Amino acid sequence: DPKSCLYSFDAEPNTKVVAPLGTDQWISLSALNRLRRTDPTKVEPMWHSRYSILKSWFADESEFSMLQHVGVKGFLISSVLLDGGNGLVLRSLLIMTVLSVIITLMPLLE
Repeated sequence: DPKSCLYSFDAEPNTKVVAPLGTDQWISLSALNRLRRTDPTKVEPMWHSRYSILKSWFADESEFSMLQHVGVKGFLISSVLLDGGNGLVLRSLLIMTVLSVIITLMPLLE
């Protein structure tokens, strides 16, 4: 039973879709997450700003948070690497890795 979605019209079969309680205004979870990461200011206007989507679905303290369903691996990736300081942790790890490789290879290059 495909759901008609706000953002991408009909969802593909086996696509996870979500909607605020009591509405039939669905959005695929992947589209919602992508929109939240690229431009969070556009998330709540999808439902005419009637629902606090970012605070209720993506905050740790909410009983409706989707983060309770992602497991430890998903939590680490979502919260620590990608969201922590707008990806600051991920950028720092990447820079440290590149610097470590350069420092390790310096004696070989001389």
